[in-house]
Amino acid sequence: MPDVDDVVDGLENYLQTKERAEELDTKIEQTDQLIDETVYELYGLLEEEIELRPNQ
Repeated sequence: MPDVDDVVDGLENYLQTKERAEELDTKIEQTDQLIDETVYELYGLLEEEIELRPNQ
């Protein structure tokens, strides 16, 4: 059987990694949104044109 301390350490490491991954996912989503908004502005797209954009 594995040592309890090793299991606890492994679980803590997993939880920290999972939390960091969630933070990075949030930052990626925010960056994607900022890129989209910048492109819309650069191309002078109207709200109606933006709404026609296919979902990703």
